[in-house]
Amino acid sequence: MGICTQEYWKFAYICDKMDAGFFYWPACSACFYMKYETVLERQIGEMKNITVKDIVNATGGFLLCGDEDTPITGLCIDSRKAQAGDLFIPLLGNKVDGHRFIEPAMERASATLTSEHDNVVISEKPFIRVDDTMKALQAIGKDIRGRYDIPYIGVTGSVGKTTTREMIAAAVGTGRHCFQTNGNENSQIGVPMTLSRMTDGYDAAVIEMGISEPGQMEILSDIVRPSICVVTMIGVAHIEFMKTQENIRDEKLSIVNHMKENGLLLLNGDDPLLREIKDDMSCQTLTFGIDEVCDFQGSDVQGGERCTTHILVVPKEHIGSAAELMYNAESRVWSSTVRIMARQFMLLWMYWENIM
Repeated sequence: MGICTQEYWKFAYICDKMDAGFFYWPACSACFYMKYETVLERQIGEMKNITVKDIVNATGGFLLCGDEDTPITGLCIDSRKAQAGDLFIPLLGNKVDGHRFIEPAMERASATLTSEHDNVVISEKPFIRVDDTMKALQAIGKDIRGRYDIPYIGVTGSVGKTTTREMIAAAVGTGRHCFQTNGNENSQIGVPMTLSRMTDGYDAAVIEMGISEPGQMEILSDIVRPSICVVTMIGVAHIEFMKTQENIRDEKLSIVNHMKENGLLLLNGDDPLLREIKDDMSCQTLTFGIDEVCDFQGSDVQGGERCTTHILVVPKEHIGSAAELMYNAESRVWSSTVRIMARQFMLLWMYWENIM
């Protein structure tokens, strides 16, 4: 891999005070976004080997009309964007019921879900009756995720989810073909829509998982079933529904409920709400941050004119090495905490490679 001629992150792995080699990853804004856009372009693929019959089986619905062998190549929740090969999913919103748009959507889409039609529908295209279109969408996402036996990293937290997810994907992408969430599709709708874009050729995935109400993370964890779970920090977003930060934390930590056996939970050790529950977790749990109690600790933080550097101290029982990282401060505007978190994930990825 070539070295960026502008700014770059530099990892210098130091084992027992001896230089053990160098690894370079381009981090100037041009190189980062060129890489990122390439990943996104690669992710816009069609669902393969999925038919109406597969949708019926995944959702527990039944076919009202049409051919069960009709191929489905994508999911659509906006009738204006429906195209041939799509399964239209009419969702019930706060103001609008998507069932109102089945007719215009089906002018282009190949099939539709419905929770309002109970009798046989006269149509050449498939209508699939389900009890709840939202739950059906989530069941389809779970089914598609199960078709790809690759490691998944789930990322959640009140702040820093998208930045952290992007940086983990960039690190993973240096050694694997990495799929990741597009934009901020991290909700009850966004996660299954993201998973519907999975195609052959990926051997790792980083999925952003956001919540706003109690019980939602349990659903997302069941859909994604991550191998590694990352919690960035606990804030006050959606506290009107959760009531307390402790409740927010507990809901976020539900991400591990369906984590794969022998999985790993990574917590921001600089957040007291997360640090205090580390020893209470039943799964393997490690912390990252700049506090000396963290398993992966950033120390000797120094700010320069164009970059920030720090030494990453890693206990020998984990890797037995340290890393110095250079960050181009002009490439993106991040808080210092998120910057350090993101950089440490680069080395945490190598740790994951050792345990998977």
